[in-house]
Amino acid sequence: MVDLTRMLQTLIQFISQLHSTCPAFRDFCVNSTFIQELFGILFPVVCSSDHVSAETELNSRDSALTFDGGDVVIRPLVSSAAPPIVRTITVEDRPPTPTGGRSERLRRRSSFILVTQEPTEYGPSPARLTPGIGSGLNLKVTSLSGSSSLVESLMELAMAVFLDMVFERREFIGFALNTTIPPGFQEHQIYFETYLLRNTIAHIKNLVAFEMMKLCEPRILTNIARFAAHVTDYLFEGWFLNGAEVLLDFVGFILEYLQRPDVSKLKSVRLCSQSVTNLRSVVSRVVLFRLSELDDSKADPKHIVDFLNKMMYWQTVILSPDNTDGEFTRLICYLLYTRLIDQRHDLKIAAANVCIPLLPWSLLLIGRFHRCYE
Repeated sequence: MVDLTRMLQTLIQFISQLHSTCPAFRDFCVNSTFIQELFGILFPVVCSSDHVSAETELNSRDSALTFDGGDVVIRPLVSSAAPPIVRTITVEDRPPTPTGGRSERLRRRSSFILVTQEPTEYGPSPARLTPGIGSGLNLKVTSLSGSSSLVESLMELAMAVFLDMVFERREFIGFALNTTIPPGFQEHQIYFETYLLRNTIAHIKNLVAFEMMKLCEPRILTNIARFAAHVTDYLFEGWFLNGAEVLLDFVGFILEYLQRPDVSKLKSVRLCSQSVTNLRSVVSRVVLFRLSELDDSKADPKHIVDFLNKMMYWQTVILSPDNTDGEFTRLICYLLYTRLIDQRHDLKIAAANVCIPLLPWSLLLIGRFHRCYE
């Protein structure tokens, strides 16, 4: 067994070295079924699942993988860490929002945000942003701590192919994960895709942080903007669970650098103004998605406060003067308003802190629902 492991490790190192030195082999990895075969090895190990047929996957689409009501424990075969659990939950329907008469007009602009401790007769709208699938899953994706060196080497090889697609290809067209991941139960596929996307974002961020000037190359900046848009689609479709804050940190890190005065005036960056605009659109979509996701009576207040504090950290990106999306500003003001009328004091304070930079919009919105006294 030891000799076999050494032989496999040597083979993986040879393939990795070949990928880093041979352009023809890199093209082969992108244009062939290389990634699909690689995922065929990693998928059952990471998800602790057996190989299933495409027919089994098709027949399992309309039912959750609950094993007669029990939790689905995903225990990586090579990990000693606590296993993540996929748990099916039921989301109760909210009662319809009562309507009331219009309040008096705002009489005087104030420099304060009025927060009352009395219950309000107006409730938030029941409209929510929900992912296409996976909305009933509670999933925590953990790293393969204690995993074997073979699995880590295979994952690094997959990440090398993905990084080549983002940084070296002329146009990034996506990873096509829906066609490269082996057949399996939907819960396992969601877990595996989430694990891949988290690792890919971490690798891209580390590579960019090592050489920030890469972002000033039009081809790389354009591909990263397309990558961020693809990941946002995965998030809204439900294939990237609990990924909103990870994606916000990634895109915020990039935009924070691009909007520096010495960088934003570079010709190569100005030529990619559409890509920068697309990155700002990703931030808007992710923030709205996460706020709507947390707008639930069962949401942990600590998670809500943590995300509001994260918005404060990225306020120079979220509320940048270059972000001219007025609809986003109106929607975020409304979602923050629902926190200002919350009965939990810590949520009110966190929401008020975020509202300070949005004071004109916040006062206008609050004035439509509350009376303002001089």
